Amino acid sequence: MAQFCRARPQVQISLSSYGSATVVDWVTRGVVDLGIALKPLESPGVESELLISTELVCAMPANHPLAAKTVIQPRDLEEVDFIGLTDDRLSWGAISNVLHEAGITPRRRISTQRAYTAYALVAEGMGVTVVEPFTAHAFSERDVVTRPFVPRIPLTFYLFFPLGKPPSGVAREFCQAVREFLVRIAPSR
Repeated sequence: MAQFCRARPQVQISLSSYGSATVVDWVTRGVVDLGIALKPLESPGVESELLISTELVCAMPANHPLAAKTVIQPRDLEEVDFIGLTDDRLSWGAISNVLHEAGITPRRRISTQRAYTAYALVAEGMGVTVVEPFTAHAFSERDVVTRPFVPRIPLTFYLFFPLGKPPSGVAREFCQAVREFLVRIAPSR
């Protein structure tokens, strides 16, 4: 966002952060020009376009014992302080299912709605989390590291636009800038 705005000082942007269902609802009602979210099961009233597909990762403090592993599995989370996500049931439900199927119950000490907050708590040494990989770049200087999580849990983000209202040229430029940024910061597999 910052890079996009610096290159286009005349453009004004209002940025809001909400769960996927709210984002899609706001796009449907025309409250916003575009949204970025996980794709809900049904999303009438909007057009969607794939933004990026990735997988969840395990984030932890660099000095955590799990940081010595190259891949994190559910059994590694047994008896580990865990930061859970509560908002987007699409991703937390998948994490819960994988842990349940493995018979693992981490110590879910803290729950939060946003990945950024989960990363901040990891940076403070409050535990580990299984979360989207993109926010990790903002915490690399705070000694937060990520490792692939297996079994892999796919995560796909979409761009949403109001049905029948094509995005403006500036909105398309913004979408392209976001796509390029995410590809640049995505961890390699």
